[in-house]
Amino acid sequence: MSSFFYGIVAVFLLFFGDVRLEVVEDSTTTRTTATTVHQVKSATVGTGQLMSGQKGNDSSISSSTTRSLAFMNSPNFSGIKVRVGHIGAINVMPKAEQILEVCRKELWKEGVLNEDFDIEIISQMGCGESFEGVAVGADMYHQQNVKAFIGPYCNAEMDAVSKMAAFWNVPIIGYMAASNVFSDKTIYKTLARVSLRTTNSLALAVYSLIRHYGWNRVAIATNTGPMAFERTQAFEEIFHARKITVVKKLMFEENVDSKGMMASGYLEDLRNSARIVICLFSSTRESTKEFMQAVSLSGLKTHEYVYILPWLQAEAKDASPWIGADGQMVQNVKEFFTGSIIIDDVNGFDNTILTPFKERVESNGMSVEDLNLQNIYGYIHLYDALKLYSLAARIALNETNGNPNVTTDGRYLWNKMRRMTFPGLVSAEGVSSGQVTSSHLRSADVFMDDLAERAAIYAAFYVAQTVMM
Repeated sequence: MSSFFYGIVAVFLLFFGDVRLEVVEDSTTTRTTATTVHQVKSATVGTGQLMSGQKGNDSSISSSTTRSLAFMNSPNFSGIKVRVGHIGAINVMPKAEQILEVCRKELWKEGVLNEDFDIEIISQMGCGESFEGVAVGADMYHQQNVKAFIGPYCNAEMDAVSKMAAFWNVPIIGYMAASNVFSDKTIYKTLARVSLRTTNSLALAVYSLIRHYGWNRVAIATNTGPMAFERTQAFEEIFHARKITVVKKLMFEENVDSKGMMASGYLEDLRNSARIVICLFSSTRESTKEFMQAVSLSGLKTHEYVYILPWLQAEAKDASPWIGADGQMVQNVKEFFTGSIIIDDVNGFDNTILTPFKERVESNGMSVEDLNLQNIYGYIHLYDALKLYSLAARIALNETNGNPNVTTDGRYLWNKMRRMTFPGLVSAEGVSSGQVTSSHLRSADVFMDDLAERAAIYAAFYVAQTVMM
């Protein structure tokens, strides 16, 4: 990404409802080291074994780990065992079950799980054409004695299952759910989320950029359809609460091309009403490309206009919009985006997290060739979701002198997950997996906010003119 983006680099830190913005104006740097003064509670737990990050004699660590793993699959286990149900999606994340087993094994090594408390993982698929995941969730709870949930993978089924979980008062952790509605904890009372990109957090990041430059009047370019409506509604709610006025909303037909956009007459309305434009389309990559082409051909790409492009992806790795199927840059498409600002997580278009992910997976005897690396965030968040539940349950057990009921008390555990920080699956030098290296924060930490949702970290990238050599 460094060869495509430079100029303004902003890092947005969304912790506990607050948004902090650091802007670096530099012609060569695409990323900053961000710091925050917020305090978070560390998930330091254990039952006598040394935890990751603690110092001790190497031989004692080795013998403790060997002893712990010997009990992991013992048929004579007599402690508390909670069945955790994972509801995935058909043909989306192959070998997801193995990622969960890797997490469980490492939790045993760390002493979070032990002879007194363990989990049994039950995985089934949902998110098909008939909302199978909702039936799967009910069957897991009533017939299979599942008392904690990870997923479902998709928003529609997550909505239903998380409401059922609230009724049953059992914990549920979303690992791919991005919809803004899930932030309402008066409805989703036992739901935590570790998904990195959520619509409401990205809207807050966009607001922080608008506030930084002192703008207060914007236009929104969007399209018809339920997904675009939901995204636009989330942004409008945040703007309204923070005194940002939406002076114009351009509503194109879904999947319209640049010619159709130009023929609609909406761009003339834009010319007469606004200069700060935010693009919120159902298909972020394709529709934004068509829109930027339309405004370029219509003479609306002058210095009077600012185009802000929140990169609303479905937690998938995505190439820059001007990169073709063969991996090469398409120069004329790149020119359409010149002067715009793309807001995405700090690793949105590069491969910073890919190498450490491969190393971590292969060190546990798996092959990355068996995984869908386009869905790398899904695997990372799945691991983090199981670890979040296990840590919260361990903390609850330690605080209640081993009361087994707290391990399935959804509201109690949700409260334990608030403002927690813990090491996630992937770490790398600098900023990685939505994480920050600074004098205050450890590079491998996942941060949960006051609503038990992952504290998001976004970057704003200015798309500069390509300098032809």
